[in-house]
Amino acid sequence: MRVSFDKITVHADSSILDAIKVIDSGRLQVVLVIDGQNHLRGIVTDGDIRRGLLRGVSLDSPVREVMNSHPITAHEGEPLEVAVKRIRELGTRHLPVLDVAGRLVALEVLPDTGPAQPEVAVLMAGGLGKRLRPITETIPKPLVMVGDSPILELILRHLIGQGVRRFYISVNYKGEMIEDYFGNGKKWDAEITYLHEVEEMGTAGALSLLPEKPDVPFLLMNGDVMTSVSLRQMFNYHIDMGAATTVGAFAHEYQVPYGVLEMEEGRVTRIDEKPIIRRYVSGGVYMLSPGVLELVRPGEPLDMPVLIDRLLAGNMRVAAFPIREYWIDIGRHDDLKRASQEVHTVFPSCAL
Repeated sequence: MRVSFDKITVHADSSILDAIKVIDSGRLQVVLVIDGQNHLRGIVTDGDIRRGLLRGVSLDSPVREVMNSHPITAHEGEPLEVAVKRIRELGTRHLPVLDVAGRLVALEVLPDTGPAQPEVAVLMAGGLGKRLRPITETIPKPLVMVGDSPILELILRHLIGQGVRRFYISVNYKGEMIEDYFGNGKKWDAEITYLHEVEEMGTAGALSLLPEKPDVPFLLMNGDVMTSVSLRQMFNYHIDMGAATTVGAFAHEYQVPYGVLEMEEGRVTRIDEKPIIRRYVSGGVYMLSPGVLELVRPGEPLDMPVLIDRLLAGNMRVAAFPIREYWIDIGRHDDLKRASQEVHTVFPSCAL
């Protein structure tokens, strides 16, 4: 299918943030980078941007720092079947069409041939919520209110809004209260099945309770994480990376309160005064390929770090997907207060 390019272009001196706005405003998930004469300078996908973030590129950096400056293109007048064949051979969906002078005239887009987002989500809701006591002494953590809705309801509504309809919710501590509240999911036009943990099974152990193996990659998410991450983009990133598991990674920054010494053989070469350290941490959001379930033993308590170690030991690829969207782990009272203040801005449709 040939589409117009006028709403998916940015200029070469635009920022990465400008490119993100274009990607997030449409469904093509691509940005074409042009100069003042409409010459194509490069192409940028959401995956290109997120991989750039992992390299330390900032959102204010020029888009050329993450773009593919040598994309495969088609020539104007080239038969459509040739262009489509080329797209399929490349394993991509986008092929810019240029005229004889190298100016952009259109974009060929191949329709999706498979699911564009996960169809199944497993939500881990069996924890004790010790850090939110005394609130969690009477109700389970997933039912703690954030604004006007329980945490887990906000998560459920957001995922449903992105196309997920089948949910497995693992329950343990006061699990009957969660089941009473959500029921079978019909209220939200969804299907909910409960995984009953007889004991605490960790952040991945409940996967062994799944009654059937999903056919395509699925979402695993902690029931106390509030994020606006794009499942479509995470799903496509997971497929493009050929990963067994993709970890949603959130950039955590902290400032060292002292001057940090850089040294060589006992000699000080530089003092970095109160530097800000930036590290990626696991965001409690994972995309898993079905084969990962072979490494989860029936009834075994299991945390995600242990499962990831098993994947790495088996030479299976684990990818990191930087979360550039809103993210907060509602683990402490301060986090709960902040999330309650921000929820109507971040999830206006979910907070009703």
